[in-house]
Amino acid sequence: EANTMTGARGPRALWDDPAFVAQNDDGKLAVLFLWTGPASHSTGLFRATPEGLAGDLAWTRARFVAAIDAAGRAGLCAWDAERRTVLLEAVPRSFPPSNPTQVIGWARHALTLPAGPLRGRWARVVRDVVPEGWREPLAGFEEPGSVPAPAPAAASPKPKRGTDDAAAARAALQAFNASPGRRLQG
Repeated sequence: EANTMTGARGPRALWDDPAFVAQNDDGKLAVLFLWTGPASHSTGLFRATPEGLAGDLAWTRARFVAAIDAAGRAGLCAWDAERRTVLLEAVPRSFPPSNPTQVIGWARHALTLPAGPLRGRWARVVRDVVPEGWREPLAGFEEPGSVPAPAPAAASPKPKRGTDDAAAARAALQAFNASPGRRLQG
């Protein structure tokens, strides 16, 4: 269940999945490697190159791409070669975040990856498996190319100390720092 090298977990249910069972040995090994290899991430969304993954398995690039393409057609993984991004939708479904702070961490991780369709698919999967009150950090991942950002702050002159304007500025800064977009940026 756990890979002691990376701490990655593999699902026991994968062995009962007809799509996985139907894969040839290369397909099965490639999918298991995506789940447990050094490039994998607990979110199920990560960057990887076919050359790097093939090299880790001591395979040729062509052999790895053939195995992953077959696994992708079976719905076991998704691969965006242009953005060098891999999505294993079953990972967040099998091991969903256990608290809202983890959802924020997952969203921060997703922001490190290129915007694209897989990132949007990942956000929809995660949104489906977490309670409604935890979904705020996932806003803005729906459309390819969109990046959650804080609301723009209104320009205002610098207030003088000890005035009501200074108190209002502190309150505005606290509100900005507590905004969902700000939490994802910092």
